[in-house]
Amino acid sequence: MVVAAAVLHAHFFLEAPGARFRWDSYEYLASARNLAAGNGFRDLHGAVEARRTPGYPLVVAAFLKAGLGITALVFAQHVAAVLLALLVYALTLRLAGDRLSALAAGLFVGIDAGQVYMANHVMTETAMSVLLIALIAALARFAHRQSMAPLIVGGLLLAVSVMVRPAAIYLWIPLAVWVLLIADRKRVLAASVFALCAVSLPALWMWRNYERAGVPAVSAIVGEDLYYWRAAGAVAMQRTGFEFHPLPFNGEEEFRRQFFHIQQHDFVRNAQAFHARVLGSRAPVATQAELSELDGRIARKILLSHMQGAILMSINGALHLIFDAMWEYPNALYGGLTRNALDVLFFVNSVAAFFLMAVGFRRLLRVDAAVASLIAVTLIYFVVVLSGPEHEQWRYRVPLIPVAAILVGCSFLRVSSSTQAHTT
Repeated sequence: MVVAAAVLHAHFFLEAPGARFRWDSYEYLASARNLAAGNGFRDLHGAVEARRTPGYPLVVAAFLKAGLGITALVFAQHVAAVLLALLVYALTLRLAGDRLSALAAGLFVGIDAGQVYMANHVMTETAMSVLLIALIAALARFAHRQSMAPLIVGGLLLAVSVMVRPAAIYLWIPLAVWVLLIADRKRVLAASVFALCAVSLPALWMWRNYERAGVPAVSAIVGEDLYYWRAAGAVAMQRTGFEFHPLPFNGEEEFRRQFFHIQQHDFVRNAQAFHARVLGSRAPVATQAELSELDGRIARKILLSHMQGAILMSINGALHLIFDAMWEYPNALYGGLTRNALDVLFFVNSVAAFFLMAVGFRRLLRVDAAVASLIAVTLIYFVVVLSGPEHEQWRYRVPLIPVAAILVGCSFLRVSSSTQAHTT
């Protein structure tokens, strides 16, 4: 398992040295360079950074400050991804008490193309993968030991996760309900302690953004994303009607055509007019945080008036998140028939993994209902929050792979071994 993971990660690291940066990478790197230089958390233009959260740039800054550079960072991410497979193996073995299940779970993570590809980039996916599986491990320990220490650790891990990926900002709500339901005693106290720990860092960062950028949000990019992606997607979906074709295969051309026309033409023009009307002469010099906040106002109105389109778009996004092939991996390494064959293989893998997860959930439910429900709540939350019209839904799936792997592994759980399950 570890050898297979190490070989795949080493192969990609050596064969794709040019695959280090994606769109968001340059913003993370700019903030990290400012942090390393002692200039504070600032963006590429030297302005106060409120669009990105500081979790991942701090990691990058540590490597830059030590003089190690981007290659060393990427190498460390590959090592972390390989070790992640071992961690998933150990956690699944603890939960299910079955070596075959643990091996399947660890292997599923170790050879996952998304994990390999994203570890090679200056992106948050590897860090978020580690944080999420650590969160599951801490809360699983609480479920079995009913002590406050793992609950506090879990809450703080979730707080750090939000600082890496703001999409986790509301995860504390369903997880606090989960704690309330599975705690043996002092349920309200346990849920409150977890919630307070989970919101601690995000609350402080919201205050910082309000003081420095005038936006009371963990990330000022929220309004921008809501407008140019979710609202534009809802309008496009309502115009074209629902259809689904997994990517990278052909299909949904009319929806994509409508979406990009609306996003890049109609919405840009409408946003500029709204900014000018609200801000007046300040519009040309307004910060990205201010403009994003205004975009969010428009987006909420559009989503409310296009509720059907928003629902259909979310369903479409969820299907893409679950079933799309991870096409960037073969694109980076191969061409022609090999690339096409891997696209098909990765799509089949996504479909098979979904059904294995369903079987694994049912079997883990018989062994450890508390942890099975914990994993289900976490996965469902991210699918609901992340599902949208973005072209690369597979990327949002990457940090969920280690958590989903536990269920995939438990699909191999033998009924006779269920009574031998260990507790953490």
